[in-house]
Amino acid sequence: MSLPRLYQPSPLDTVEDPEQYRPHGLHPVHLGDILSKRYKIIHKLGHGGFSTVWLARDLHAGPSPRYVSVKLLTASAPRPPPEAAVLAALHAAPPHPGQSHLAALLDTFTVAGPNGTHTTLVTPLYGPSVQALARARGRGWLRPAVARALARQLALALSHIHACGLAHGDLTCANIVLQLRGGLAGWSEEAVYAAFGAPVRAGVAAIGAAPPGGHAPRYLVAPLDFAGAGREWLAPRVTVVDFGTAFSLRAPPRDGVGVPLAYCAPEAAFAPACVGAAADLWALGCCVFEMRAGAALFDMFFGTRDEVVRQVVQCLGRLPEALWRMWEARGAFFDDAGRPNGTTAVAYPLREMLEDVGREEGGGGAAEGAGKHRTGELWQDVMEPMEAAEVGAMEAVLRRLLRYNPDERVAAAEVCNDPWFTGKF
Repeated sequence: MSLPRLYQPSPLDTVEDPEQYRPHGLHPVHLGDILSKRYKIIHKLGHGGFSTVWLARDLHAGPSPRYVSVKLLTASAPRPPPEAAVLAALHAAPPHPGQSHLAALLDTFTVAGPNGTHTTLVTPLYGPSVQALARARGRGWLRPAVARALARQLALALSHIHACGLAHGDLTCANIVLQLRGGLAGWSEEAVYAAFGAPVRAGVAAIGAAPPGGHAPRYLVAPLDFAGAGREWLAPRVTVVDFGTAFSLRAPPRDGVGVPLAYCAPEAAFAPACVGAAADLWALGCCVFEMRAGAALFDMFFGTRDEVVRQVVQCLGRLPEALWRMWEARGAFFDDAGRPNGTTAVAYPLREMLEDVGREEGGGGAAEGAGKHRTGELWQDVMEPMEAAEVGAMEAVLRRLLRYNPDERVAAAEVCNDPWFTGKF
């Protein structure tokens, strides 16, 4: 039975639901709060179902300001948090080129408040996610060579995760972030606000009498928009974050991990317990496409499994027999041979999708050759179509990752060396 609502919905559409501020839920945070006598909250970075994330100034860094990310978990989250143990294990392992592309844990402590005791994780300050950049991009996207280099960094990071006997479990472009040049070190708080905007807040209003106990904050804060604030602050390096659902490959969770369907391997979409390294590799293929194309390989408009599986079959063909029979809605889109019916489903093969990258933006010539639309180290203001040679090379690498048979997907350690990543095609 759902609990009655205590608070009015917020007029801000990018903030957490104020109903999450209850006993055992989120901790109420306000701008200017100082946590652990060290971290001064100056802006919001984001939120999830089990945490809020804040931009904080490290007051122990000396006269030159240093900024960090502070993640406060719900009071009901396990202690110690599995994410902290995972990050510690990944960075304690023997040196690997993928280690520098994994989130680092700088500090951890607890905060006591009206809703309970909250574990808090401190990491370096990172920039926008690839997903946020794609949604805010308008025209243009990462330069092709940059996108390929960033995708290789992601593959290296995943190869290290798997070499440590772990799976990420939630590898999506929302959890792949670009690093900031210098991490804003030395910036004053005023300079941060001038570059990225001052915090936007809206009061929390109770329904009826205000609930006693101060469980909710006085106001909610909209997240800082790194993605829309200018690309001159971004460095050509990615970091994989959010290891809250990571797990040991020897003991995968029986109920799955809840990866978004757009990145979910088909076997896990129908049997959630079928998660592991192979499911990460399918997600890697989806992320590689998105990093090069600036758009998702499989879109979610309505958020249903049938919607995503339809796109998968349109792109890659009929599912294996066991999964095909498990998909009860298949007849609404395809005949039994996997041919689309032409109304609710149409063929859109992977190669055709790659050939369409950049076409709608009218860039003209091939992406590597023209160069006239490049506007900086990272970005081109108009995405241009791929050369035929890159289309072929990228299709080949994606088909190695997006195999229906999980055992046939190429390992991350091997795919890192594919010539597509270095442009040698």
